[in-house]
Amino acid sequence: MIRNRLLELNTLNLQGSDLLHQMPHPVLLLDSAGLVVYVNPAAEQFLGFVKQSKELHFEDIFQGDVAFSSRVKFLNATQEALVFLARTLHPADKPPLKLKLSAHYAQQEQVFLLQVIVSPEPDLDESFFRSVIENIPADIAVFDQNQNYLYVNPNAVKDPEIRSWLVGKNDLQYARMRNLPEQMGELRRARFGQLLASGVDQYSFEETTDVKGVRSNKLRLMKAVRNPDGSFRYAIGYGVSIDQLKAYESKIKNQEIAIEASTVGIAVLNEQGAFTYLNEAHVKMYGFTDQSELIGKTWRVFYSPEEAERIEQQIFPSLIKEGKWMGETLGLVRGVGTPIHTDLSLTRLPDGGMVCVCRDVTSRKKKDLANQRMAIVASKTTNLVIIGSASGRIEWVNDAFLRQTGFSMEEAMGRHPIELLPGSESDPNVVEAFREHLQKGLPFSGELLTYDRSGRRSWQHLNLTPVFDEKGVLRNWVYVITNISLIKEAEEHVKLALEKEQRLGEMKSRFVSMASHEFRTPLAGIVTSIELVRILLEKGKVQLDDRVLFHLQKAMGEVSRLTHLMDNILLIGRAGSGRIRFKPENLSFREFLDNFLADFTLIWSPRILDVRFEPAKDIVFDFDPQLMRHMLSNLIGNAFKYSPEHTAVALECAVQEDRFCLRIVDQGIGIPEEEQSDLFKSFFRASNSEHVDGTGMGLVIVKQFVDLHHGSIRIDSRLQSGCVVDVCLPINQSYDKSPADH
Repeated sequence: MIRNRLLELNTLNLQGSDLLHQMPHPVLLLDSAGLVVYVNPAAEQFLGFVKQSKELHFEDIFQGDVAFSSRVKFLNATQEALVFLARTLHPADKPPLKLKLSAHYAQQEQVFLLQVIVSPEPDLDESFFRSVIENIPADIAVFDQNQNYLYVNPNAVKDPEIRSWLVGKNDLQYARMRNLPEQMGELRRARFGQLLASGVDQYSFEETTDVKGVRSNKLRLMKAVRNPDGSFRYAIGYGVSIDQLKAYESKIKNQEIAIEASTVGIAVLNEQGAFTYLNEAHVKMYGFTDQSELIGKTWRVFYSPEEAERIEQQIFPSLIKEGKWMGETLGLVRGVGTPIHTDLSLTRLPDGGMVCVCRDVTSRKKKDLANQRMAIVASKTTNLVIIGSASGRIEWVNDAFLRQTGFSMEEAMGRHPIELLPGSESDPNVVEAFREHLQKGLPFSGELLTYDRSGRRSWQHLNLTPVFDEKGVLRNWVYVITNISLIKEAEEHVKLALEKEQRLGEMKSRFVSMASHEFRTPLAGIVTSIELVRILLEKGKVQLDDRVLFHLQKAMGEVSRLTHLMDNILLIGRAGSGRIRFKPENLSFREFLDNFLADFTLIWSPRILDVRFEPAKDIVFDFDPQLMRHMLSNLIGNAFKYSPEHTAVALECAVQEDRFCLRIVDQGIGIPEEEQSDLFKSFFRASNSEHVDGTGMGLVIVKQFVDLHHGSIRIDSRLQSGCVVDVCLPINQSYDKSPADH
């Protein structure tokens, strides 16, 4: 470049040229006799020029055995540089310097232009540069314009025979010879062709090869060297391994993936406290959806003004002093404003920024708070509370345990409750069950007779609960032991009272059965006597007064009513003692209903019963026909009794999925809503039914019948709006067909 610029000066007035004056290289201008006619500032500084009274000659400055004329002749002929020694003029004692001198003949001025270039290096010959190139740890090659190799250094191709063979060949031929992918050679040739066509000076690309399973990554550069006229001369190829760089990039990428995938919040902030990076966990931890919402904003967006002030006044001074800080902060979740507790780690960066690592510990804080509260409760409760290890041995007991058992903390620690509390009369089955649940890590609840330190007995309810960590590993056991001695005493009293009640019930049941039978015998005699009187009077053709007939008929009605009452009392007595005879049979309900209605209609004639049978075909299922008669008689009889004589009663029969349902609907006086909860109690009668005869036992019998059949009954009624009774029985229920009392 310097030579070109000097050649440009051939047409200039050299002594007055500003270009020479401004050049950073030492330049001298001499006439044909070798006298110095001009020195630029760079040469003055380098050679120590001062204002001279006499003219300086070339040979006053430069040392050597060759005369000036010989040098000029040589330079003019070769246009090459000479290397020789030069002495400085000031200070004169400065050792000679080795310089390079190049000369150019300026035709118009008839003078020589000499450029002095510092050359502190030792003599550098061709062998030196070849040695350097061949030992550079990089691939170096030189190509002609056909992309044929002119030179390859040993680092690029280590085998000397292949290196020698490669000269004059191209990359496609090289790829075929080395069994490399031809695509690699074709791609190199395409890039080289683009270099020639476009006229660019250089290009670079990354290349990956796989030779015998060894993967290699290299950065390759191609530099075009051109002639002074700009035409292509040759190209130098340079390749350097970037395997370490790729490994480092892969490591960085994996670290970025790990940081982004981490469940721990990670962020980077600049010196002003604004976010420059946040991973997804950090963004979502505070209720945001994307880091773009936070980039450029300061950390204060996460905190209340009070907490932000605490961080600035208490945390940052320590961070500045120590370079790092760890502790807890209390933030706010965006939108909802709920508090979020975080474990925070801050590290200061050299540029004044910081790295923030945070973990949401809100759930842990809640657990800690809950544990504190539980500890307070456990210490104050009257129940015995024990915290046991994973093996169940005692690690902590509350004050109530120490007070009630008489053991000291030292005596209890490390022992097992199973060894400490049971005694000679404790139920071994409960103790064994307790032990088995403990070994299997299962909760346990049971009652046990226990002994305190003095041997005093007490009944305790044991509740054993396992405590697992987040990974499902058993960590502790919690024992809660409640003294139930008073309850057990009360249970004993209740048990004795119940046994007494059962004996009384059995006596009452036997009495009712006996009384029923005893009453039925004279009632049967009365009925027989009335019938005999009627027959005798009719035989004697005695004309009876209407009043006599009325009283005879009334006597028969009362006897029938009393008989029905005694039947119900007998049935109730059996129910109370659990001795109702239940004999289900697989029967046709339509056939049963026809037989029932034939008898029932005679009793209630002329009342109207509207029967609706919905199933298209007959339904057959298991039921007790005798109890079914009792139920229908009671329900239909009630409907007739409590409704006006001119109104009809409806009986609807229908199949609903796996149930057979009966519905009895009347238009009677109804039942007060507030009294309907007492309908199935013995001897209960509604407050608006006093003018109608009844015992209050019919619905009790119906309920017993429905329960024995595993069915359901529902009554819906309003005052003066009639009553609807729904009874549903399972049609696929299996019963024990052997006669039995229930």
